[in-house]
Amino acid sequence: MLKNSIYRGCLSILLLITSLYANEYEDWLKSQNTEYLSYKKTIDEEFTNTLKEEWAAFESMHEQSPYKVKKPLVLPKVEKSIFIPKKELILSPKVKIIQKKSIIRATLVTKKENSTEYKDLKSLTFSFYSNPINIYYDSDIESFSSEANSKNIAKFWESISKTKYKSLLKQIKITSKKLNLNGWAQYQFIYQLSKTIYKNNNLSNMMTWFFLTKLNYDTKVAYGNNKIYLLSRVNHRLFQVSFYMIDKKKYYAMFPSGKANNLGQIYTYKATYPQSTKALSFLMPSEVIFDKNIEKKVLKFKYYSKEYRVDTSYSKDLIDFYSTFPQSDFDVYFNAANSTYLWDSILESLSQHIENMSELKAANFLLRFTQKAFKYKTDPDQFGYEKPMFPEEMLYYPYSDCEDRAFMFSYLIKNLLDLDLVGVKYSDHVATAIAFKSKVSGSSFEYKNKKYIIADPTYINANVGVPMKQYKNAQFIIIE
Repeated sequence: MLKNSIYRGCLSILLLITSLYANEYEDWLKSQNTEYLSYKKTIDEEFTNTLKEEWAAFESMHEQSPYKVKKPLVLPKVEKSIFIPKKELILSPKVKIIQKKSIIRATLVTKKENSTEYKDLKSLTFSFYSNPINIYYDSDIESFSSEANSKNIAKFWESISKTKYKSLLKQIKITSKKLNLNGWAQYQFIYQLSKTIYKNNNLSNMMTWFFLTKLNYDTKVAYGNNKIYLLSRVNHRLFQVSFYMIDKKKYYAMFPSGKANNLGQIYTYKATYPQSTKALSFLMPSEVIFDKNIEKKVLKFKYYSKEYRVDTSYSKDLIDFYSTFPQSDFDVYFNAANSTYLWDSILESLSQHIENMSELKAANFLLRFTQKAFKYKTDPDQFGYEKPMFPEEMLYYPYSDCEDRAFMFSYLIKNLLDLDLVGVKYSDHVATAIAFKSKVSGSSFEYKNKKYIIADPTYINANVGVPMKQYKNAQFIIIE
């Protein structure tokens, strides 16, 4: 009995201590949250005061093209077939087809009835590249002015930062993750959301600026000619897009179309919102989930007098997204994670043709496919401006030129043969070079302790190791 009484007494004391500790911890947690909210409020207040200070004028600049001279209008062609040395074919290892990685699709629709989080918020629905989006937001964000001046922009930040914007910010993050949105796709998503709410470009740019900044992107807004512009730091070069040098940093003008030449003088501020230091990225390390509206296309080509058929498919929604891409540095295209539909169609179809080949023969087969399955025309002739294409775009548009074929060939070599490949950029042309596992003859160079053999996807009928005559001794830049 005595032991039981002592045990119950100890247990009561322990429970009392635990209760007191829990209450103290809860009080501490509340104080921390209060301090954090106060800190965030202070940041927004200080930033608002910064926006109310004097804005400075800046003049736009832009880079027109990555090429020093115009690309050739007519392609050279190897008239006489050159066969691959038998010894090199024998020494070349057999192809090992890479297995596809599966992609898990996510459901996007948010159901209000399953959560009290969106209580008292206004709802809207819109389509983002055929993905149905349900969003809930504080209706207080609707009542802002679109005037293009610093006073109104400061008032916008001050007012929207006092709304229940965090719920909307959370939904933006969730959607971005589910769709694998890169920086440019996030910009497009927030802008389309803003345009759905406001139906006004100035207000849409201000709201996009606010949420990109809250996502820690280094963005600014500017005004001029009664318009409000969105500016962002980008982690590589863009061409045919106006930019401004502010405190030795380059800020590009963001437009949904991806094009913004010669904007001229604008007014903006020099300050940066605390912790918002990320540069907007156009890189695509993972597949963006725009996979509706699937279209098919059959490609045909000849390799040593035999005709081959290649079945392909692609998403028109992805093509529409790519059409907004500003012209970027070529490494963006060389290293993009392409769509599952491209893998399921073009890689599956080509793998059936090369599965019993050696790596060298397969590389030449894929080279001939890229050279002959697509019609050639320069971008200025087809579009009126330079437009590098992702591999899916080559299936959609009727023509392609040298860099497009280099990107496609790179995609095929890396995903079918698992060989190292680099881009080779001349003053007016882009080719590629492959690091084979066996000895291969032809034009080559050493790079990072590996021997790379030239492979030109634009030089019709040319095998691996054969460059166009004008580029045999020409200087070039390597693109990884």
